[in-house]
Amino acid sequence: MKKIIILCLTINVLFAFNSFGKENETRKLLIGKIIDAESGTAIAGATVRLIESNKGTYANRLGQFRLSVPFGKQILRISSLGYETQKINLIDRTDSLTIKMRPSSILLKSVDVTANITADQVVSRAIAKKQDNMQKIKTFSGLLYSKLTMELGGSLIQGSSDNPGEISIGVPFSGGDKSSESADSYKFFVLESFARNSIDFPKKINHSQIIQRRQTANIAPENNLLTIGNYQSFYEERINIVNANFATPLAKDAMDFYKFEIIDKTMIDNRFVYVISVTPKTTTYPAFVGTIKVIEGTYNLIEVNLSPSSQSAVSFIDDLNYVQKFEEIKSEIWYPTYLDVTAKAKIDVLKGFADIKADLRAVSIYSEMSVNEPLADSLYNAGLSRISVSNLADSVDNTFWEQNALREISEKEIKMYKSVSEGIKKRDSLQTQDSNFKFDWASFYFDFNRVGAVSLGWAPELTIYNFHIDSKYYYSFGQKNSFGELGAFYTFDLIDKVDLTLRVNSFSIINEAGNNQSYSRFYNSILSLLEHDDYYNYFKSDGFLAGWEINYKSFSLWSEFESSRQSSLKITTKNTLFYTNKDWRKNPAIEEGNFKTISVGTSVGTADNLNLTGRFDYLLDFTAMYGENFTNQKTFRSVEGRTKLSIPTFNTGYLPMMIDWTVNAGIASDNLPSQYQFLLNSTMLFLAAPNTFASAPTAKYGGTQYVATHFNFNSRDLWWRALGLPMFKGRGLELLVGGSVAKFNNYSNSIFLPTGKNIYAEAGFGLGKIPLFFTNILFLESNFRWGLAPLGKKRFGWELNISSPF
Repeated sequence: MKKIIILCLTINVLFAFNSFGKENETRKLLIGKIIDAESGTAIAGATVRLIESNKGTYANRLGQFRLSVPFGKQILRISSLGYETQKINLIDRTDSLTIKMRPSSILLKSVDVTANITADQVVSRAIAKKQDNMQKIKTFSGLLYSKLTMELGGSLIQGSSDNPGEISIGVPFSGGDKSSESADSYKFFVLESFARNSIDFPKKINHSQIIQRRQTANIAPENNLLTIGNYQSFYEERINIVNANFATPLAKDAMDFYKFEIIDKTMIDNRFVYVISVTPKTTTYPAFVGTIKVIEGTYNLIEVNLSPSSQSAVSFIDDLNYVQKFEEIKSEIWYPTYLDVTAKAKIDVLKGFADIKADLRAVSIYSEMSVNEPLADSLYNAGLSRISVSNLADSVDNTFWEQNALREISEKEIKMYKSVSEGIKKRDSLQTQDSNFKFDWASFYFDFNRVGAVSLGWAPELTIYNFHIDSKYYYSFGQKNSFGELGAFYTFDLIDKVDLTLRVNSFSIINEAGNNQSYSRFYNSILSLLEHDDYYNYFKSDGFLAGWEINYKSFSLWSEFESSRQSSLKITTKNTLFYTNKDWRKNPAIEEGNFKTISVGTSVGTADNLNLTGRFDYLLDFTAMYGENFTNQKTFRSVEGRTKLSIPTFNTGYLPMMIDWTVNAGIASDNLPSQYQFLLNSTMLFLAAPNTFASAPTAKYGGTQYVATHFNFNSRDLWWRALGLPMFKGRGLELLVGGSVAKFNNYSNSIFLPTGKNIYAEAGFGLGKIPLFFTNILFLESNFRWGLAPLGKKRFGWELNISSPF
C-alpha cells in the first residue's frame, strides 16, 4: 500500500511539473507597478487577479507585482481598499505595466463613519461570520508560493572582505588573520517554494506537497520546507509567536483582550469597509495592536495589519508586523490568501559587546484555490507525512523561477545569490578533508578531585563515516600514574528510523562510585577547586566493556557487558585555590576484586529534556544489573526505575504553568558492593542538577533500597504581570514552589549513615526568570529549600540555575 501511495504522489507531481512546463511554453511574464493616480505613491498589497480564474497575486510594499499569464485574450482585475477597481485587457499590452488607480469617488462625499453601529457590534458580527464561514469549508486546496529572506548582522557576524555573502561567528577582538575565517555560514539567506496544500477540516488532515523549491547555497534543500508551516491564519483563535500565545481579534473571547474603535470607512468594489483600530484591553496577556477591516453588511474580515503590543514579550523579536488579506473564493466563502510578515531579531550575547541581528521577511500567496472539492484519495492514508517533497522539486532551473516567481528578485538578492554560491565553491575548493572524515585533535582533558589531584591529558576523536573512535589519555599528579581509555562505536540504520549503535571500550581510569552521575567531571572539578567540595567517591577501574543500543524516536533499548579489576583509592591532596591543608570528606574504600556485570535498560519519552513547548511530556526508564565478584565468588543484582511527568496546567499567555513530578525507586541485593549502591542526590555548592536535594549533605545518605519523589510547580510570571509590577522586556519574575522526599535502607556494612525508618524531606519556593541585564539569552532561577522530618531538620540549602528566555 505504501508503494502505491508513493506512486500516486509521484504521478501527481509529474503531472503538476509537466503542467508547469507546458504552461511556460504558452505564457508570458507580466511585470507591473500599481500607483496612486494623483500622488504617484505605490499602492501596497493591491490584489491582482485574472478574471474567470483564481490565478493571481498581490503587489508588494513598493506596489510591484509579477504574474505569469497565458497568451491571448486575458482580462486583469486590480482592486485595493479605497480605490476604484480596474479591469485591463492584456491582449494588446506589453509585458510591463504601470497601473494608475484612482481613489473611490464615493469617498469624496461625506461619509458617516460610525453610523448607528458600534465597533463592538461590528466585531461581534464579524466573529459570528468567521465561525459560520469556517463551518461551510469542508475541504480546501491551493497552490502556495512562499518566500523567506533573512540577513544577518551584528558584532558577532564577521564578514569576509573577499566575499560579501560569507560570514563566520566569533568574538569581535581586533587583529587576527581574516583569511582564516570559516565559510560555513553566510549573512544572507533566501528560500522560495511552490507547494500544493490540501486540507480536510472535519477529518483534520493537512498535507503539503512541495512541487518546486530553491534556496541560496548555504541552506541544504532538505531544510527548505516553506509550506503551510509558515502560513498563519488570523481566522484561528490563537496565534503562537515563538513563546507567546496571542488571542486574535476575531477569537471568541476577543472582547476580553481588546478594545475596538471604528476610525474610518473605505471602499472596495462599491462596498463600504469599516476600518477598526485594535488596542489591548489588558497588559497581563500578550496582545496585538493595529487595525482590522470588515465589510459593511456581510461582516466578512478582509484585511488585518497587526503587531505585538509594547507590553507583549516575544523573545529576541522586535518590529514584528503581520499583514494578511482574505478573499471570497466561492460565493459567501472567504479564506486567507495572502500573508506578509516582517521582523527584526536581536540576540544580545553580551549587551554592547557581542550581538547578532537579523532582518526577516516572509511572504505567502495562495492561487489556484478551490473549496469543498474532493481531495485525492491518497491524502487520507494514515502513513502519509504532513509534508512531502517531489523528486523534481530541486531540479528546476532559473528559467522556471524567472517566469513563475510571484516576487521580484532584487539586485541585492541577485548579488547575494552569486556571492553565496561562489563562497560555497571557494570553501569546497579549500576543504582538505573529506566530509566523511574528521579528526579532532585539539581536545584537551582536565580534571581535579581529591584522589587524583590535578589530571591533565589529551582526548582526540576520529570519525570515518559512521565509525567513531574516542580516546583519552591523562596523567594524575596525585596518583602519580597515567590513565586512559580507548573506545569505538558504529551507528547504522537497522530499518527505517531505527538506529543501532555498537560500542566497545577498554579503560584504566579513576571512576566515580554509585549510581548517581548528576554532574560532569569538569563541572565537579571547577567547584572542587573553588569550594573544596568534591561530589563523588572514587575508585580505580581497569578493564573493558561492550554494548549495543537501539533508538527509535523517543524509545531506546540497550545492553552492556563489563569486565574490570576494581581497587580503592586514597586522598592525595589537601589544597585547592582558596583552601590550604583543609580536610576533605573521606573517600571510602570499596569492595575490591575482579568484577563482571551485565546491564540492560530501556527508556521512552523526552521529559528529561528542557520543555520549551509547554506540552505534556513524560519519561519512563528502567535499568537492571547482574554482577559477580570473581575474587570472593559473590553475586549481586539491582533494579532501578524512574517516572517523570511534565504536566501543563493554567494558560499564562506564554508557556503554561507546569507541574513536574518525578518518582525514582531502586532495590538491590543486600550484598551490593558500595561502588554500585544508590545515592541520595544533593546540590553541589549552590548549582543544582535535576531532581536533587538542595539542603542535603553530600554523599551522606544512600543504600541498597530507596524511593524518592520530587514535585515542582512553576506558576510562571502571570502573578507578577497581574499585579502590574515593573517588567523587563515584557516579562516578570516566575514563582516556583516544590519539595522532595526520600527513604533509603542499607545493610550494616554500608558506607552510608543508617536511617532506620526516617525519611529525608525538604520544601520551599523559588523565583525564576531573573534578568541578567547584560544579556537576553540567559535568565537565572533561584530555589530555597528547608529541611523537614528528622533527617532534614534544621538544614537549609539554595540552588541557582539557568532559566530560558521563553
